[in-house]
Amino acid sequence: MPSTDRQHPARARWQSALLRISVLRASTPGCSYRAVARAVMACEEQLEDEAAATRAAKTLQLSSIDEAELKKPGMGEAASVVAKFPAVRRAMLQLQRDFAMQSPGAVLDGRDIGTVVCPDADVYQDFRNRRH
Repeated sequence: MPSTDRQHPARARWQSALLRISVLRASTPGCSYRAVARAVMACEEQLEDEAAATRAAKTLQLSSIDEAELKKPGMGEAASVVAKFPAVRRAMLQLQRDFAMQSPGAVLDGRDIGTVVCPDADVYQDFRNRRH
């Protein structure tokens, strides 16, 4: 079962190195959708084409995600376009769940990881900054 670490990328990387398991940064809010948008654009398809976005989401390879590429100007807006499609959202959820269930385990970093993606995780840590 996965371990989730909410909104603390450095700790997620540290945990994954310590446990010698994979960390999924593509699950951070928007990153996986940016990757889908990038894949649609790489195929010279229109972001508004739901079928193209769904194909991109269903065939996305996490190992091919280049985070630097996804931080370029305009990628956030592009992600918003593809993220509105329910089929894309379902494909991203399944991709993240499949990643989480790999052996020997995984550390996932992102806003909805503990509540939506892996609500039954063996370990859940929330390291958001809180002011009391």
